[in-house]
Amino acid sequence: MLEPSRWMSLFRPAASIRKWLARGAGVITGGRVAAAVRPLGRLLRAWGLLSSAGRFVLIFGDGGGSLVRFQGRRVVDALFVAVDAEDGLETFRRYLGDDPTAPLMVSVDVLEQMYREEQLPRVGRFDRLTIVKRRLDVAFPHDTLKAAVSLNRAKDGQETVLFAALPVTGTIGKWIGFLESLSNPVTGFCLLPLESEAVAARLCPSSGDEGQTVWHALVTQQATSGFRQIFSSGANLVLTRLTASPPGDLSAEAAAMLIERELRSSISYIKRLGYAETDRLNLVVLANHDICAAVTRRDLPVSEVMALTPKQAGQRLGYGEVGPEDGPYADILHAQVLASKRRPRILLPTERLRERLVFEQLYKAGFATASLLALLSIFYVGSLAFDALDAMSTAEALQNSMALETQGLNQLRQRTRNYEVSIDDLQKVEQALTAFDKAQINPNEVLRSVALALDPATQVQKILFTAPDPPFLPRPAGAPAGAARGAQKDAAVSYEIQLTIRLPAMEAGQTDQVTRWARDIKDRLTRSLPGHDVSLLKLPSATSRAQVLEGTAGASPVVKPTGPAVADYLIRKRL
Repeated sequence: MLEPSRWMSLFRPAASIRKWLARGAGVITGGRVAAAVRPLGRLLRAWGLLSSAGRFVLIFGDGGGSLVRFQGRRVVDALFVAVDAEDGLETFRRYLGDDPTAPLMVSVDVLEQMYREEQLPRVGRFDRLTIVKRRLDVAFPHDTLKAAVSLNRAKDGQETVLFAALPVTGTIGKWIGFLESLSNPVTGFCLLPLESEAVAARLCPSSGDEGQTVWHALVTQQATSGFRQIFSSGANLVLTRLTASPPGDLSAEAAAMLIERELRSSISYIKRLGYAETDRLNLVVLANHDICAAVTRRDLPVSEVMALTPKQAGQRLGYGEVGPEDGPYADILHAQVLASKRRPRILLPTERLRERLVFEQLYKAGFATASLLALLSIFYVGSLAFDALDAMSTAEALQNSMALETQGLNQLRQRTRNYEVSIDDLQKVEQALTAFDKAQINPNEVLRSVALALDPATQVQKILFTAPDPPFLPRPAGAPAGAARGAQKDAAVSYEIQLTIRLPAMEAGQTDQVTRWARDIKDRLTRSLPGHDVSLLKLPSATSRAQVLEGTAGASPVVKPTGPAVADYLIRKRL
């Protein structure tokens, strides 16, 4: 087994990548905005409310563990620790402690992995969950790390499900105890063959001839475990086998012979699962240049062979640098495949890791909800403040406008003070004309008829036009029928005119003559205004301060009026 320092030298990125990453980090984090936001980010990360910009992927197997650090989607660093290294797990703990809030995903590549396919009957969604759990417990009754994944092979309403289980051996229990003691959130506990089964199809795609089934086989070497074979068909895992690396260094020819021997053994097994020699089998081998050349020289029972270094495979898949130029190990490539997924195909978390992950998600969701409510409250208060400021600005503008209008009106009144008719009187006339038009009254014709009925000795003191309510009036409840007809008759007029006419001055003893004069005016108004009803409301009378009351004891006082007489008339226009 090689020393840990050698593995570190194999996994660390090239100097050019480090230089590029450092330059990019300087550009991103060197601005003023970043300098202002950075303390807030540190505070939120310390509270556990904000995840780190980086993340880790841990791949462990029977031979040790590889820890890969990512910044975004790029590999920053990688570290390998052998299974027999002293303080191996503590080395990982110190390395993870550099960023304790960064999420950690775990991929397991041990020998003891169990898989089993089963057909599920056609059932509803809720019943399916119950059936899957019951079938899973029957398939692996003594295992706690187990899960199921659908293979999307629906035939006649049935569904093919792949059950997977990971026995908790001494090595697995040691790693689980280490993971549960970390401060980093463990967001995934996966199986390497399931997560990397599509790599061969992506590197060597082939549709095959008509009616020909296409199979893919991926062979990679990991520092943590050995040579891993992954067979897939139709984007589903069919078979996976792990061959431990022999002790000591293998020559290229010996490694190629090992790969061929294990490949032929696996092909003989998948023939029981439906593989035929007429099917197409594409083989992808990831190793160093010497092993790749040795593999391509051998006569393998496959349709096509593609041999690449892990670095070349990473570049073809768009992952960038995943190792040194001639590095044989694909640990970083498998970590990159897992890190690039939105979510793993299968999760095998322990009960403690699951509870911790759920608590952290609820904690972040609660904080996010509280932050959203706080932002909405701030926005609402801000909108109220803006509305208040807008209302104050509007009120101030209205006050200024009113002051300007008042100033203009005062100036206009000052200029029109010496006019024969004041502005107020003109406004009243305008209002009166508007009211006449609304009531359909022609005041000029009415006043002309009134003037013709009067003689020069009389004088009109007051004229009052009134337009009554509409003529239809319903009968009040409990009132007699005649009351409604009387009210309707009184209201069936277009308008009313009240006249106050000043008659010539009357001397003492001329009361009867003035009364006859007033009645004569009523008759003349009736003739001058056809279609109108004219009535005398008040007979002429005149009183003054010099008025004398004369009489004798026991007799009624006699008023001797003197001065001008006044009579009131009511003119109604009939409908």
